[in-house]
Amino acid sequence: MGTGKMETVPCIRGDGCIEDRVESTVTPAGAVTAGVPAQPPAGALDFEVEVVRVEKKWNIANGEIAEKIKKFIMSYREGYAVLYNYDTWGSCRVTKFIVMNTDGSYLDDGEWFDESSRKNAHKWKVMLLEDFLAKYAGKELLAYCYVSPSCNKSKQYSFRAVFRVVKNG
Repeated sequence: MGTGKMETVPCIRGDGCIEDRVESTVTPAGAVTAGVPAQPPAGALDFEVEVVRVEKKWNIANGEIAEKIKKFIMSYREGYAVLYNYDTWGSCRVTKFIVMNTDGSYLDDGEWFDESSRKNAHKWKVMLLEDFLAKYAGKELLAYCYVSPSCNKSKQYSFRAVFRVVKNG
């Protein structure tokens, strides 16, 4: 249980602005929900991405690819691994990320979520991170990524790389 103190914590909004908010360190008594599994110990689901080889790349350095793959795998919600993501915002902002077998076939695992609107696509195929690490840690996988954060070609990048997930601990 917390001390009951209130502290000011910076909160970053999506548009890059920072504002202060007050956050209590006390957990309300009714906050624990029955039937919700306990969080795994810290570091139990921690992993690193090791790039085996880069097959194609455009507008991105080799050293950045492992970091980008890990960021995309962890991009859905805490505790999930992303196998597929297709996002559009307007006409120029597009993100495509796919994890496949090294022969180019799709992974059979995961569950689809479509959070698309009339104007924008937000499609995900995810699986529990714990299951992903248990099944694919140490195996070679293929990642394809294309990111266009704007219509400006200099900010767009793409790559196709063979990688391996390495569990920490």
